[in-house]
Amino acid sequence: MTRRRTGLVIAALVGAAVLAVSGCTSGRPPEPSSTTATGTTAPASRTVTTTSIDLAPSTAGFRGVVREHRGRTDDGTVTWDYALPQVEGGTKAVREAFNTAMDSATGALVPGPAGTETTFGNATLLPEEVSRTVVARTTLSGALIVDRMFTGAAHPSVAVQTVVIEAAAGRTLLLDDVFADPAAARTQLASLARSADTTGRLAGSTGDPAELHAWIATDEGLHLYVPVIHALGDYVPVTLAWADVAPLLNATGRILFAG
Repeated sequence: MTRRRTGLVIAALVGAAVLAVSGCTSGRPPEPSSTTATGTTAPASRTVTTTSIDLAPSTAGFRGVVREHRGRTDDGTVTWDYALPQVEGGTKAVREAFNTAMDSATGALVPGPAGTETTFGNATLLPEEVSRTVVARTTLSGALIVDRMFTGAAHPSVAVQTVVIEAAAGRTLLLDDVFADPAAARTQLASLARSADTTGRLAGSTGDPAELHAWIATDEGLHLYVPVIHALGDYVPVTLAWADVAPLLNATGRILFAG
């Protein structure tokens, strides 16, 4: 009975948390009816709740996959052919929430200037990272990593879109959703990322912490995609151990990632 009361108390406290969030806009992939945007626009605030530690969500039964995503606009100016992260199995509602959110994230892939032909394809980030689905202990994550090449450009640029879904009710978690003080956390994440980067590309980085949006959750840690200039590869992926991130987490983050 004592354990049950403790779980209920924690659940009540956590369920009352209202967190401000920001992140990428979303929509369908670059098709004629799509309206796309950059990944720096902050969405409306949302409420993020979760359960007690005793009832932490589980991803048992889910399987991560990637599926071919191919098409073109009616006028032929935009084409795409890349691997799209998806999940199979598990709870239908959560599976559909993840797959729909991942599909919608492709709408943030911005074509080239008007009148140019744009092609989106699979890309690789150094060190050797491609699009993938991660089924962690409490969350489902997808990282879409694509090249964008348009007429007149000397080289393709890399775009990264991510989705993280809490496995209990299929809620989308943006980066700010899991931190007690999102602004302060971003500054600390930028510092931790410089220390964790084994390539040296972030050593002299002066990037704006407010630009940190793309992330996925693994059982090993928070996997962050740090934007850098094109000459450095557009993004530097780094994994920050949950033990290092734990002091920054709010109640939701601690239950999901530091339990």
